[in-house]
Amino acid sequence: MEWSYQSAPWSSFIGESVFYLFPGLLTHAIFLVISMALIIPFDSSRFYPSKISTILIFNTAFMLFAMMSNGVWSCLVWGSSYYSTDYISDFSPFYPIRQGVIDSRFGDEIGSLNNISLASLNSTWFFYALLTWVMSFLATRMILSLKE
Repeated sequence: MEWSYQSAPWSSFIGESVFYLFPGLLTHAIFLVISMALIIPFDSSRFYPSKISTILIFNTAFMLFAMMSNGVWSCLVWGSSYYSTDYISDFSPFYPIRQGVIDSRFGDEIGSLNNISLASLNSTWFFYALLTWVMSFLATRMILSLKE
């Protein structure tokens, strides 16, 4: 069977990156609410602005790096290595792409793999996710060191 799908062209990198914002903003808002609930102590006399600013800086950095990773993923991997509905798992390196995602229907089509194994696809996903997290942590540390 001839593979008829293609990755997004590099000219659509910005659009693919910005596309991440729509589901990503909701995910990041939930992350912020949960983080704030966990770090703000029940004793209202103590407030930790440094922890809150760290979380906000990390969340912003993560959002930006995830947007870029989404653009690169769409232009290099999706369409050339596999074709399926995509889901948002916020670049979690521990939430792999499952066969059910590949096999699910979307429109008149069913996803498929292009001469790679699901394990290879998930290894690539792990690399992208891990790189997104590491870059976000490093950017947060760098920004916090500039504030000192």
